[in-house]
Amino acid sequence: MKVLAAFSLFLVLVGVCFADLNDCVTVVTDGEKQYASCMELSEGFELYYEFVGDSIDVTFATDANQYSGFGFSEDLNMIGTTVVIAYGSDNDDSFIEDYFLVAKTPGGAAPGLGRQMLSLMEVTIEDGRMYSRFIRPLSPDGEVTVQAGDNNVIWSMGNQPQSPTSLTRHTSRFASTIQLEQQTVEPTASPTASPSASPTATTAPTSTASPTVSASASESGSPSSSASPTPTTSPSVSPSESESESETATLSTSPSSTATPTATPTATPTPTPTPVCFPGSSTVTLEGGSIISMKALRAGDRVLVSGSQYSDVFAFTHRMNDVQSTFVKILTADASIELSENHYLSIKGQLRAAGAIQVGDVVELADGELAKVLSTELVERKGLYNPQTLEGTIVVDGVVASTFTQVVHPVLANILLAVPRVLYRLGIREPLSSLLYRTVPSLVKRLVPSGPPVL
Repeated sequence: MKVLAAFSLFLVLVGVCFADLNDCVTVVTDGEKQYASCMELSEGFELYYEFVGDSIDVTFATDANQYSGFGFSEDLNMIGTTVVIAYGSDNDDSFIEDYFLVAKTPGGAAPGLGRQMLSLMEVTIEDGRMYSRFIRPLSPDGEVTVQAGDNNVIWSMGNQPQSPTSLTRHTSRFASTIQLEQQTVEPTASPTASPSASPTATTAPTSTASPTVSASASESGSPSSSASPTPTTSPSVSPSESESESETATLSTSPSSTATPTATPTATPTPTPTPVCFPGSSTVTLEGGSIISMKALRAGDRVLVSGSQYSDVFAFTHRMNDVQSTFVKILTADASIELSENHYLSIKGQLRAAGAIQVGDVVELADGELAKVLSTELVERKGLYNPQTLEGTIVVDGVVASTFTQVVHPVLANILLAVPRVLYRLGIREPLSSLLYRTVPSLVKRLVPSGPPVL
């Protein structure tokens, strides 16, 4: 009875609805569109798609007032991959471009040099969400082939850019293999396309009128839908350097679809929540002095949290081993720590996000001493782990970190974790206590306040 009461209280506190993407209806420039398939790739990043003849129609949805990107990759690496990157804000400032990634730097994303031969690009802003749509041939020359079944994809989000040629460093980046469903929509007119050096897009209000958008394409298409199998396509080809032809055209579209949506794909591989964690290779110190890796840590272990103080790990809000993500590596003369950019460090009672740490700042070491930061850099690591301790801090690789992140304001996160803490004290541990927190729907998390860089 105590468990049921605690679970009921938790549902009341956070409004859990245990819902997945199941209707596959999303916003496009001329209203709403029923897609054949959809999934949530990571927290707040939704993917809608369907095969249309020899093309794929894709819309990815994220929060507005930031940029987001999505692309098909040969090897899950950024460099050498072509992605569609879009930005949209509430004040009608928007763009969408086909980018070729040449380096892991803001200047390494080259707009207009993508080779996907996109026949449509558009951005729509509605109710604080950005809907970025493109139509791509399944096998454009010199690009990765998209096919029903397993496909390598990368996606990312970042803060508001100054311009399409001056992107800020991404705040989160993911790479995974996802399975695309085989439902196909047969178009009444198959659009053809040619590369464009500088495609643009406009933010359009929702309406029933057919919009005119600036895009890199040539032909008007009005796909109607009926389900049919997708033929097998050729294997992926490696990206290579290419030239970009200078040609733009105006595309007038009027898509409609009566395809019956499918359930969320059966093989949603390792798409992950926004990384707010430590990599699996990070280390913690157990009571008794032994040092173990983060991936070996378990609920019920007592870990060093500061000085000579130890605290119980009562839950994991993320525990995923087979995920490759980007972390910030913070180096001092005596220690270094790797954690996600929006994860807080605990510095003498103050919380500071890792992404806000700069050279010359200080971090707190396990012995309570402050150490000056000598360098910071982005690194790629495997695993996403975020253990929660009863104390709210944890010493990772010799540096004191918080268990809280910017995704949910620490005050509210502390409230949401109250029930898992109670369950732990009642002797009910993993996986139920972590499951309660993770099942808070992304919509609820988007509505709650996030934490500032410094608190």
